[in-house]
Amino acid sequence: MLRHGYPCQHVHFRGGRRIPRNFSLNTIKHCRSSSGVNASSSELTAESVFELLLEQAGGGVPLRLSSSKNGRGIYTDVEIKKGEVLAEIPLGMCMSLDYEGGGLSLPRGDWPRVRKAIEKDDALPWDVLLALGVLDSMSGMGSEALQMYTNYVLPPPKSMSLPCCLPEHMLVELQDEDMMEKAMEQKKRLKSLFPGLGAEMEEDGPTWMEYAFGCVRSRAFKLGDESYGFVPILDAANHAMEPNVDFSFNPSGNTVVVFAIDDVRQGEEVTISYTGKVGYTNSRMMAQYGFVFENGNPFDRYSVDDMIERSCCLGLEHIQRALGDGEQMVDILSGKDAYSYSCLKSLPIEMEDEHASPIEEQKAYVEDLRRVWLNRIGAWTSSLRDDESMLGHMYASDKSDPRLLAVLQYRIQSKRRDVAMDGLLQILSAYYAGSHSSRR
Repeated sequence: MLRHGYPCQHVHFRGGRRIPRNFSLNTIKHCRSSSGVNASSSELTAESVFELLLEQAGGGVPLRLSSSKNGRGIYTDVEIKKGEVLAEIPLGMCMSLDYEGGGLSLPRGDWPRVRKAIEKDDALPWDVLLALGVLDSMSGMGSEALQMYTNYVLPPPKSMSLPCCLPEHMLVELQDEDMMEKAMEQKKRLKSLFPGLGAEMEEDGPTWMEYAFGCVRSRAFKLGDESYGFVPILDAANHAMEPNVDFSFNPSGNTVVVFAIDDVRQGEEVTISYTGKVGYTNSRMMAQYGFVFENGNPFDRYSVDDMIERSCCLGLEHIQRALGDGEQMVDILSGKDAYSYSCLKSLPIEMEDEHASPIEEQKAYVEDLRRVWLNRIGAWTSSLRDDESMLGHMYASDKSDPRLLAVLQYRIQSKRRDVAMDGLLQILSAYYAGSHSSRR
């Protein structure tokens, strides 16, 4: 029976959990992979390496790596029907760690950094160990296939826009103190663990460990309840809110099966969901993947309880009256206006009006929250209009740093959502003011 896998949901270090007993220096499981990949380095490109590994994996349908709006993506040159298998990637091509007893599985190779790390601390989290595996692969001390893949297919260091990979002067541009603080803590933690990997790969780029860790954080998958893996080929698939492909781990065949969950047209990009049905906030998307949704994120939320001391439950009936029954309400409640929808879902709303707070308390709560939002917008260090203008200029230039583009897009989306919440609170404030005065 296939077990569905989901892109990893691990964000922070998780220490203290020791590796299984069969996970040791002398018993690292070397998986047998299919025949070796041979090609002259002068002939290699990201596209050719992807094709070589797909052929080695025994790809089900013709897939290719090509340029996309998100850098590179996977495309198909044939029509694919729903349910059709695109590829079955042997675990022997991957790096994986199973805490339920399977231990660490690696293709044949020396893996000196991984071995030394286990000898030093057998409680290192899986993402750190796989990051060391990426560095071993890049330096030619892992498998031949992963050496080619990590050097040619993984993104360039100075395109990595995860906060943990950004230089400090770019972290400031996020205009998000909490995210900056967590990123700096992450950088400090990685450097303290592996000081010898703390040098920049190139000027103004991430360190070796930051880069490898960022690649694992943004490209690894959850293959089981306690199993995680770096899966070449599949890791190159981009995210979509409505993906056309999913994957499962087949334990009996020891393969990661990639299959279509919708018809895929010839020439269409093959996409997966990084988040599953639960969705992630923009803060989490940026921290884990280095990008955010450009037209609002319906899964975004504000922690309003942390912003205001007063507790309250707003009545759903009052919210509906305030919004009216026009197009605006339809757009918000349907999620078409993703900004306002996420703001509305952030508010403490009681479905049953009799369980809501008294209307005077609801009015005071909305007024207090609106003051918080006016102060929040007033604290911006740049205007939304200026940010949008800057983004337009950067898109028009072919020399723009992709990391700054991602950073600017993050703060623009944050500000657009702030504006949406302010607009929603204005509507509610006007409603409660009228409702309160009518009771006098």
